[in-house]
Amino acid sequence: MSAILDRVYSAYDSRDLCSSSMKADPPTGSVNGIVYYNTIDRPHADEAQGVLPQLVALLRDAVHDGASIGFTQPLATDVAERYWQDVFHEVGKGSRILLATRREGVVVGTVQLNLCTRPNGLHRAEVQKLLVHTRWRRQGIASALMSAIEQEARAVQRSLLYLDTEPHKPAAAMYERTGWIRAGEIPGYACSPDGHLQRHRVLLQDDPRMRRTRAYEAY
Repeated sequence: MSAILDRVYSAYDSRDLCSSSMKADPPTGSVNGIVYYNTIDRPHADEAQGVLPQLVALLRDAVHDGASIGFTQPLATDVAERYWQDVFHEVGKGSRILLATRREGVVVGTVQLNLCTRPNGLHRAEVQKLLVHTRWRRQGIASALMSAIEQEARAVQRSLLYLDTEPHKPAAAMYERTGWIRAGEIPGYACSPDGHLQRHRVLLQDDPRMRRTRAYEAY
């Protein structure tokens, strides 16, 4: 697990995703009467393999709900499994960070950080596949995952983060509300799950102080 999460997110209970003795998570707080069960893990590749069926179900839920995240409807189980196997491979190589959150012992949300490995891009990373199961939305899970992945990015000295999203979806407003800067929009960027080309918005976060530090370390 990532030590950085233990330090910064003391409200989160970090436990192995693959624990066979895992029970329903105890509540860690409440806001406006809503009880939160917060667990964010950074699984290794072999740990993530243990929850592959849950990750497949999460991805299929997002696509079938209309999320434009690289797939069209219907998303077959074997296609979803191959996708996650590719993710696990990159996690194992160290070029990708995967975070996952559980509720009632089941993975209900994930987010990924794709680390650029080219010599001229070691300061940047792309946030990808912020997924929250439809049953668990509007409970602060997406915001918690984004805060965690941003902290992971800082821990590995990635000063420039970027992502793309659909402008009309709630996630777009959430990103800008939490400090992401709108860089522009690209017409016809990607197909929606039902096959229609959609405009996507590109957003970024940039920390000049970290960028300068990284530049000096390169010499």
